[in-house]
Amino acid sequence: QEAATGWVKGESSTVPSGLEKDAVQEVFRKEHDLPKESMLFVFNKDPAHYDTWRDGLWAALRILARHYTIQYLNVNDIVVAQQPEIHYHLTPGTFKFILGWGAFGSPTDYFLTQIHYKHGDSHPKALCIGGNAVPPPPEAAEVYDLLFFETEWYRETISFHPLIRQAFGINSNIYHELPPKLDENGERVWEYDVLMVGHFLPWKRHGHLLQKEGRKLAVGEIY
Repeated sequence: QEAATGWVKGESSTVPSGLEKDAVQEVFRKEHDLPKESMLFVFNKDPAHYDTWRDGLWAALRILARHYTIQYLNVNDIVVAQQPEIHYHLTPGTFKFILGWGAFGSPTDYFLTQIHYKHGDSHPKALCIGGNAVPPPPEAAEVYDLLFFETEWYRETISFHPLIRQAFGINSNIYHELPPKLDENGERVWEYDVLMVGHFLPWKRHGHLLQKEGRKLAVGEIY
């Protein structure tokens, strides 16, 4: 039952997660009473933003927690430019697999690459690719047994890898289709002509939204 609780599930959060209605039912799902293998989730995220983390990957981890005991390792303190030594050794078989979340060249990717080469870590590894500023390095196929990409246009970029899967889209507990708003003639009424969802960060290029016609709305967290 512990795997169904905690910040990854979000019941104690001050931010609605879209999951509160079934919180009790989740804890008592029969899967949580079964023996579980362990997995390690490696990520790089400012702890100040834990409380507002509600994307598709967050929801996917909740589902994984039904089948695995998840250990979380935040490597946000790694400064890749400094090329720090990674002193982290895992006994073979500690985890069923290691799942990382981050871009190539990110603290997550640096950490997993280092334990693979420096410590000869033999755990199967998968990476949920978050961000595309840095192209995949040639050794990605050796470090990672599986690569997850989010949007279809990125597939070609990692087509060199023998095992790729599209995954971690949106948190459908929060973002889901609503009945359309209609006018008196039965015609659909749109609140906005252009909608952009994403953190307010330079590489999101919100400036391009200004070039669009009509009523515009940008939704996202300001860092």
